[in-house]
Amino acid sequence: MKHTTTLFAMIAVVAASIALAAPPKHAKKPNAKTAKVATVKIIDVWTDPIYQEEVPRDTLTKPTVVGNYRLHFGDPASEVAFARLSAKRQVSQDAEEAAKKDSVREAASEKKDKN
Repeated sequence: MKHTTTLFAMIAVVAASIALAAPPKHAKKPNAKTAKVATVKIIDVWTDPIYQEEVPRDTLTKPTVVGNYRLHFGDPASEVAFARLSAKRQVSQDAEEAAKKDSVREAASEKKDKN
């Protein structure tokens, strides 16, 4: 009798520990549709990074993405010259300078449109 009582007590202890240790059945899983994806804003730069001149919007050269900037080139020669630069110099100096000049040019055109 003692053996059967201890056997049932041990089974009850094991069953209770398994029931408490199991994960909940209806736990919410992260939904792929609602998960937020970090997006990087890419800035279009319409100033040639080599010649520092404005690039017309109807240019046929393909833009190059460097860091957070999408650079448009006025002619293929400046694109080749930019490709020869080191990656560090492309981002630090030329792309950022062109982006600054482009933003100044856009701000001036917005002021002109207001007046």
